[in-house]
Amino acid sequence: MGYCCNVLRVWLMLLCVLPVAANAATTSGIPVGEMARIVAGLQPAPAGFAPEAKALFPAFAHDVSAQWDSYREKIGVLMANWACNEIESTPGETIFYPFSGPDLSSVNQFYPQAGRYIMVAMQRAGLPPSLDRQPVAELKRTLSAYRARWRFFARTGFFRTNDLDDFASRNEVTVSVTSQLMAFAVRLGYDVEAVEPVQISADGKDLVRVTENVNDLGAWNSVRLTLLKNGHRVILDYVRIDLSDSQLNKYPATRAFVEKAVANRMLVKAASHLLQKHYFSILRDAILAHAPSVVQDETGIEYAKLAAVFKTRLYGKFVKPHNLFQTNPQESLTQAYQNTRDIKPLTFRMGYDKSAGSAVVVATRGPAAATPARSCGGQQ
Repeated sequence: MGYCCNVLRVWLMLLCVLPVAANAATTSGIPVGEMARIVAGLQPAPAGFAPEAKALFPAFAHDVSAQWDSYREKIGVLMANWACNEIESTPGETIFYPFSGPDLSSVNQFYPQAGRYIMVAMQRAGLPPSLDRQPVAELKRTLSAYRARWRFFARTGFFRTNDLDDFASRNEVTVSVTSQLMAFAVRLGYDVEAVEPVQISADGKDLVRVTENVNDLGAWNSVRLTLLKNGHRVILDYVRIDLSDSQLNKYPATRAFVEKAVANRMLVKAASHLLQKHYFSILRDAILAHAPSVVQDETGIEYAKLAAVFKTRLYGKFVKPHNLFQTNPQESLTQAYQNTRDIKPLTFRMGYDKSAGSAVVVATRGPAAATPARSCGGQQ
């Protein structure tokens, strides 16, 4: 996909994971489902660790659980209940979430009935964690890094690109996007059945399993998690893609994959206003032409372009973007909030912190379908 990757030889053999192998293992020999519970802070006394290492986990589990509970109370449950009442959803559908980072939580809360999530960002997915193979001092640093990630996400509901890039540049394999996706999955009530490296097929029609050099970090640019919940399997695909025009033009298979993905419902949040840039026109134009619906904050498609194609509903408040993005004023969105009378309130934080609060635009193509009847009890 056009990335220059330094191949790092893993010092322990990584077992090849089949998508239906419930007992598939990480390099440590601990099943991936159990390792997911460990990194999610759900195992205060995990098996398979030396006593000194095991002693680190009670405090880790307590801190992570506290952060997750705080996130659920202030953002997660409110977001899920709002979505249940305000946006359409079809059981088993595919949801496309570009510029996502490891944020499985948001897309799951908006679309909890999905059968497949396609998440795209620029960071390498990375290997599944093998915490019990780390010396105690290294494990302590790793758990501290996980705590920092949980703490920031609990407060904001998103990840900073700079933080994710920083971990990638330091090759901190155990603090990978893959590990964070695993942790989110179990916190959201899924069992993690399998984790495997994938790549875009030569024709761009879908993802295929990586079968060569699976012991190399370079094989883990993209990853598929097979999840199980209430007897239903859900596929989570995280794909490493640079979505800019230059890269999509350079790699036809990648462009074909993205243009197919936009035919699904979409979520865009905390996306650095990239879709308002002229050099993200391929993705933007494909969304405008093919997406059945888009839920976005102010960082998505420029409002005038969106409203020209979709029927829109506004929620929350918007005056101007975060100060980091003043070169992207979203003037048409400001005018829409000033001139629209039936704007509904928003009870949760969405995207970047701004003095006016959060803004959400729900864009649907054609007549709005009736929202399917479903329980809105906040199931996170």
